[in-house]
Amino acid sequence: MDPDPHPEKEKYACALCHTRKVRCDRKAPCANCVRHAAECVYKAPPPPRRTPRKVLRDTGPKTAGADSGSRSGAASTTTSPATTASPDEGGDGEGRLLAGMGMTQYFENGLWGCLDAEITHRQFAPTDPTATPDADSFGGQPGALDPAHLLLSTPCLPNHSVASHYPAPALARSLWAHYLEYVNPICKIIHVPTLLPVFESSLVDPSAVSKYDLALLLCMHVFAVASMTDEMCLARTGEARPPLLARMRYVAQQSLIDVRFLKSFSIVSLQAFCNFVLAMRLLYPGHTLWALTGLALRTGQKLGLHHNAPTSPLRPFDIEMRRRLWRQLLISDHHASELVGISSAPALRPFWSSQMPLALNDADLYPDMPALPPAREGANEMMFCALRNEFGSFMMRARNAHAGGSEALPSQGEVAELEHRLEAKYIRYLDPLVPLHLLCSLAARAAVFGVQLRLRHPRHYADGGASLPKSEKDALFALSVKVLRYDDAAYSMPALEGFRWHVRAFFQWHALIYLLSELRLRTSGGEVDDAWAQVIACFGNHPELAADADDPLHAAVARLALKAWDAREAVLRGDGRETMIPLFVRKCRALHVVRQLPVRNGGAETVVPSVDVVPPVEAMEGIDTESPPLDWAAVLRDFHVPDFESWMGPEFNINVAWS
Repeated sequence: MDPDPHPEKEKYACALCHTRKVRCDRKAPCANCVRHAAECVYKAPPPPRRTPRKVLRDTGPKTAGADSGSRSGAASTTTSPATTASPDEGGDGEGRLLAGMGMTQYFENGLWGCLDAEITHRQFAPTDPTATPDADSFGGQPGALDPAHLLLSTPCLPNHSVASHYPAPALARSLWAHYLEYVNPICKIIHVPTLLPVFESSLVDPSAVSKYDLALLLCMHVFAVASMTDEMCLARTGEARPPLLARMRYVAQQSLIDVRFLKSFSIVSLQAFCNFVLAMRLLYPGHTLWALTGLALRTGQKLGLHHNAPTSPLRPFDIEMRRRLWRQLLISDHHASELVGISSAPALRPFWSSQMPLALNDADLYPDMPALPPAREGANEMMFCALRNEFGSFMMRARNAHAGGSEALPSQGEVAELEHRLEAKYIRYLDPLVPLHLLCSLAARAAVFGVQLRLRHPRHYADGGASLPKSEKDALFALSVKVLRYDDAAYSMPALEGFRWHVRAFFQWHALIYLLSELRLRTSGGEVDDAWAQVIACFGNHPELAADADDPLHAAVARLALKAWDAREAVLRGDGRETMIPLFVRKCRALHVVRQLPVRNGGAETVVPSVDVVPPVEAMEGIDTESPPLDWAAVLRDFHVPDFESWMGPEFNINVAWS
């Protein structure tokens, strides 16, 4: 018998089987890769890294309500290996488990890994299940807007039909127009020409519209309201945003219950649910949103959106719309997963066979079309989605190519090729006078900067970046400032006011966290002053960062910001310079100074403040709420994607999707 030409392949599984965690027959190619029509690649795994083991910290006292594992002491004796140099959220590396108050929480992606020191037991603080915020009440029924009602199919309108609560024609037209202008170009999960006659019918008699179409329209309406600023809502609808949003949420939630979206196999009900979940991104807690996006993704899988059968019984029109919806579900799941520190649908990755949606206008598609036309070149209605999909495809290819380990990472040429492809296919066609095109330009630049930052982030190094030369740290510092500058630009341009909902939802967390981490050590200098100007502008544009102590991510970032400011303040006062305390610092201090942390000390518990005690807000010094005017010449100096080769480092790690 001839010797095996690939003897090394008998030692370990192929990259795909390793990622899926299934048995590999170690042939060339293996049976699993043949079945899934995938390239079978064998790579030696990286050598094991010796890392210290640390005891899992008990972040809170035991309570009578602790589960059996906590009562037996399992939580206090569990150990977890220290995480080093692992991909952002690939799911193959080991994460971190927090325990306390009889509860646990797991983190395994890079965003939360950067906030390790800021995570406390505060997120496990017991909550009062009977407490109901004012915003969670509607029509005198407390908790009517609780997402649990949606999942448990609890009727919200037991004595009234959804059609009777359909918005008046004038309001419905305003919401429809706003959705088409500011929401549809970002998501593209509906076909406007097909849905327009249904919408016109709903204005005459909502009860004559099918319950599936009615649910879709109502969820589009609530998305339109959620995407408005308070000023836009009042100007466009004549109503204040909070009560209008509560009313629209209430009716949309009931419409989803009416179509039994959990059991439905209708793509229209999934379109409605997807619109509803996207609208709730800035309203629901992170873990609630993550659960709902996971439900939407599983529903899409149930409908077969992830599968691209060679002989599909579906019409070309239906195939294309399903591709658009599936891609949006993937993006939503990735984003929601990152914010709670969990991998995004790792079990689904090897089974995607759905192709990328084409760059086509809605007018290019119609239900009875015999075949899909070729993709458009230049500016089109799918421009934003196409840009986003280009980034997603690049990252997915990189993950698949380097699934066997992190020793072979994307080259500088690969990233440069992506930049050139974006320039050739999209950027050169953009008109900065068109708001959507302007958003595409800013988003593309910020995304490329963000990719560079994540690829070179210090967390990819075993020592946490301690060995990085100063020049590299300076480059990463400047890169983070640039990313935040584009975020500020999106808030500063009046033409982009209608798209701020998207900018806020996909905030550049990595840049802010890295910048604040560095500002704890960098306390003076011109570049530090510029960085603080961007941080102040960032907290001004995103006030929720300093106002939501119940959100674990917001609270952790606020604590990190306080540490950075305390370091700067100490140096300024030591130099005898006047210290102007920014408004966001005052808010963060007022929010966190009352927090008390129980600390175990020789079996006894003592209580210490979570941050240094500071005077009351009223007694603090003057505030500096004004940031320097944005240098538009610097932001829009060149409408082409800039050359980022100077920022490219010799080592990369990649696991990020553009959002």
